[in-house]
Amino acid sequence: MPGIEQYAYAVGRIRAMENRLFGKSLVERLIDASTPSACLPILTDAGYPPFEGAGVPAVRAYVNRLEEYEENVIAELKSFAPEPELFNLFSLKTDYFNAKLIIKSLNNHDSTFRLSEYGTISSKEIKRAFMDGNYDSLPANMKKAAKEAIELLATTSKAQLAELILDKAYFEDCYELCNKAGRRETRKFLKGFVRMQADLANITTMLRIRQRALTDNADISIMQMAYVTGDISQEVFIKALREDNQKIVTIFAKTPYGRLVSEGTEKCDVTGSLSHFEKLCDDFIMLYLTEAGKNPFGIEALFAYAVGRMREIANIRLVLIGKLNNLPTVAIRDRIRELRVKK
Repeated sequence: MPGIEQYAYAVGRIRAMENRLFGKSLVERLIDASTPSACLPILTDAGYPPFEGAGVPAVRAYVNRLEEYEENVIAELKSFAPEPELFNLFSLKTDYFNAKLIIKSLNNHDSTFRLSEYGTISSKEIKRAFMDGNYDSLPANMKKAAKEAIELLATTSKAQLAELILDKAYFEDCYELCNKAGRRETRKFLKGFVRMQADLANITTMLRIRQRALTDNADISIMQMAYVTGDISQEVFIKALREDNQKIVTIFAKTPYGRLVSEGTEKCDVTGSLSHFEKLCDDFIMLYLTEAGKNPFGIEALFAYAVGRMREIANIRLVLIGKLNNLPTVAIRDRIRELRVKK
């Protein structure tokens, strides 16, 4: 079991690495750049890999390379973290993203999809399991979920419902991985981090279901199927499904997510979109980790850096794609997520 000294050393390295993180002024320079290709020298000057070529093709190629850069963030942390396997919490999402992409492709009869190579399981192995209908090579939770998802897809042709089964398995895998931490304090932090993401996923699902105005108790059935275990019970979400916004705000006011729900539902009433609420959720997680990352003797600082660095990369991707699609500067700026605060 790793001791406090080992984490103290790792946190010391993280404090030095935090100097690499973007400040908000650098993001603003990217947003204000005159063209997409004008962003690339700014990125290389800030320490990102050099670009090749010129113009729009160079920008598109750079966007594709950002996934590899994200994986390098996790690989670097694993190289000195006392419990490197715990950082598979980030890679598990890629495994299930690949599985859901395959489900969609089977439903749409589309073979042009591209899987990510940066999960804990080879993308080829996941694809082969689904294509052959033999899931024995997959981990237990994914194996069970894959079978159930394919059976549901065969009877309903609804890929979104099948994906909900995989989402449940993803969170089950996350909780099991949390239990592998050697220190009680680490297990407590990791489980809290996962439960927070589960709560936010459940709130988002509940709000999406309400938008669809389903009948014949279909809303309740989908919420029950989609619910993943967090700190807030399933009953709370089922109750909230058929309440007006004011009542929903009251229901969640005593939870840590009260402000998010209040501001998010208000914005959604105006725009008809939950994109602002999703941004609030991402910012909530980043601010939570920034605060937790002050612990000088635990894994929190490493996770705060990992999420902060990947949030930075996500913002870069957002700016580049936004500029490639000629989005107005104000629209790009509205989508930017909160960055990790340097300590």
